[in-house]
Amino acid sequence: MDVEYKLEDGAYALYWRGERLLVTNEVSVLIDLDTGSHLKHGIPAIVEERYRSLRKALQDGGLEKEAQDLVVITGKFELEDLNKMVSICGYAGLFYRNAMVAAACTDCDGSGMADSGGTLPWGETAEVPCRCSGAAGSQIGEHA
Repeated sequence: MDVEYKLEDGAYALYWRGERLLVTNEVSVLIDLDTGSHLKHGIPAIVEERYRSLRKALQDGGLEKEAQDLVVITGKFELEDLNKMVSICGYAGLFYRNAMVAAACTDCDGSGMADSGGTLPWGETAEVPCRCSGAAGSQIGEHA
């Protein structure tokens, strides 16, 4: 993998071909929902600025649908998910859609675990994985 994020002292470090390029506490990913592909990732302020400029350029060019297909997600992602988002075509869009389903789920409120209707021997509610496919593993902040 040419591009890879690693956790270093609780922060995300981005490596490209073994060279560390940046370190940040949170990561943002700019996604084109039409293709599911990521367009930019990294330091939130830089990614958000790219989002705003790209969206404005698309709108100024009369491409409103394409502008509406852009979203930015920001958070502390699981490394496996983050590295898949930046290395597998279409994974970022799939991750976003699954996160939105989980966040909107009324069965688990985005936690990924739902009440089974039973109790454990010590009286605690027994939970099972929710049918919504679970929580996204990060705080999703959508810019629209």
